[in-house]
Amino acid sequence: MNTAQLIHDIWIDGGNTAELKQAVDLCYPEKVFDLFNTLISDSPYLSDEVMVAAIEQTNALPDIMVKYILIANPQSFSNGNITGAVYDYRMNMFSSFAEEESYITDTISPRQQLESNITYYATERKSYVDLLKQYYIANPSGLNTDNLIQLLAGESDINSQYELAFIYISKNDQKSLTNVMSAIPQMIDPNDQAELDKFSEMNKLMPIIFNLENGIETIDSLNVDEQSFVYSLSESNEELPGMLAKAIRMQTDTSFHYNEPIYVADTLQTKTKTIKKTNKQLNTKETLNIFPNPSKDYIIVDYRNNTPIKEILLVITDMQGRLQKKMFLNVKFTQNMVDVHNFVNGMYNFTIFVDGKQKATNKIVIQN
Repeated sequence: MNTAQLIHDIWIDGGNTAELKQAVDLCYPEKVFDLFNTLISDSPYLSDEVMVAAIEQTNALPDIMVKYILIANPQSFSNGNITGAVYDYRMNMFSSFAEEESYITDTISPRQQLESNITYYATERKSYVDLLKQYYIANPSGLNTDNLIQLLAGESDINSQYELAFIYISKNDQKSLTNVMSAIPQMIDPNDQAELDKFSEMNKLMPIIFNLENGIETIDSLNVDEQSFVYSLSESNEELPGMLAKAIRMQTDTSFHYNEPIYVADTLQTKTKTIKKTNKQLNTKETLNIFPNPSKDYIIVDYRNNTPIKEILLVITDMQGRLQKKMFLNVKFTQNMVDVHNFVNGMYNFTIFVDGKQKATNKIVIQN
């Protein structure tokens, strides 16, 4: 599992999501081709965060580049945030909603396969760890207790560290308890406020439990603030800290009565993310646009026509009429990207033929 996780961390966004997202956010048109090549080279292992940023970067990344990036990351359309961003920022790149539907396939990308393997290995590992914990707890010899401590100390999840803290309480080992609790904040995501709040409560509660369990104090000898804290948690918190506070009061406060709640299932209500399907209509007139102009590294041919067509031919010639490049464009796309990075600087004629008929000629300046 560790090997798969390491590969995942190295491959996703080239190993640095924050740096790649910043490059997307700060990109300007002159550098967009370099950014596009970077995003394609990191595919199909782009993170959802970077994908959304690329979709929203309408100032630099043209629609056709975003489309190629989406195609190179087939897992994208299974993510509601990404499809929502497409509808909000890039709907014009789809000639119709039916064309978009063709991108939403059952394809499983290499990234999804890797993440599936990580999940599988993690689940298998947790099962074996749980079996070991059950064995050590059921056979509480000194050796097994030491083995349990070693097992929990090697786990990276926060709940295992809380379990380890309780073992040190039972062993009257205050120093080890303090060391375990002081290490937990480093394991918490700074943006996870709920987990931070939970730790704050547990950190206040653990010394109280330690003193009560080891006969150092009684509930009555706790100071006013400590008693108020335990009472408040027992009444208002239904998470682990609240459960522990209730347990303390059940053992020490004869006036406290706790009735285990019985939850009756309500009618199942499936919550789904609603995606705005605005299906913005394109201009029904025949239009041709070739950009950027001047161009560097690439040009984009944007041809739109509301009538069915069989083929689009692009012919590029220099100002003396000499052929430089000829290629058929994808008729399924309203935009096609053409690589011109090896063209000599100068002005060129870009001529479009649709089903054998010349439609238009645009003069484009290339400045590589």
